[in-house]
Amino acid sequence: MSGEVQGKGGVQWVKRDAVHPMSTAAGVEMRPMFGEGFLTCWVKLEPGAGVPQHSHVHEQVGVVTAGSLSVSAEGETRTLSEGEAYLVGPHVPHEATAGPNGAELVETFVPVREDFRELWERSRPS
Repeated sequence: MSGEVQGKGGVQWVKRDAVHPMSTAAGVEMRPMFGEGFLTCWVKLEPGAGVPQHSHVHEQVGVVTAGSLSVSAEGETRTLSEGEAYLVGPHVPHEATAGPNGAELVETFVPVREDFRELWERSRPS
C-alpha cells in the first residue's frame, strides 16, 4: 500500500521514501504515518535546526535513531543520541534542537495530531 493512503485501518505497509514530507519548522522534515488513534513520524533535522517551545494535548515519544538532539522540558535540558528516547506528557512545554551533525528520530503522538494531518494534506505535491 502506498504511503499516501493512510489511517484506513487494517494493515498498511509504508516505505519512508514513499511518504511525501512536510515541514513544521525551518530545517525540520517529517514523514507521517497516520493510524486511527496515533501518529508516528520519521523526522529529520538539519544541524542546529530546532522546534521552538510549544505544548499540545498529545502524549509524545521520540526515539533518536541518528545524530543528537537536545530536548528541554520542565527546566531540564538533555542531549540525546542514537538509542535514547524522551516522553513528553500532555500540555508540557518543550523544545528541541539538533546537534552539529543533525538528528534523525521517530516520534509518536497519541491521539493523532489533526493539525499535522492538515499540514501534510496541504503539503501534498501537485
